[in-house]
Amino acid sequence: MASDQQGLPAPYATARVALDATATNATKVTLPTWCHTFTVTFLTSGEAATTGEISHTGTDGAAMGTGAFPLASGATIALQVRDRASAGGTVDVYLICGGASGFAQIICEAGY
Repeated sequence: MASDQQGLPAPYATARVALDATATNATKVTLPTWCHTFTVTFLTSGEAATTGEISHTGTDGAAMGTGAFPLASGATIALQVRDRASAGGTVDVYLICGGASGFAQIICEAGY
């Protein structure tokens, strides 16, 4: 169920990422190589705000580890995933949604 977002166009892009049908299982999201800042919020399949978790480690389709950062329902978090001097290489994030068959709404932004 991994979601490769490397094809998104720079300098910013939004995407809706379908997450694992099991609420406790992680979905690996591969960010574009130009992405420096990553923003995420979580939605249920009915488009309502819900809780979620994010981690820099995990296994796609498996339960999320205890080190994941929890997000409250309706919350949004922006993370710098690379510094402005670095580019290239892949960055993976692991996401779970508080509800089964939920979605992550993401924004990827380039650093200038």
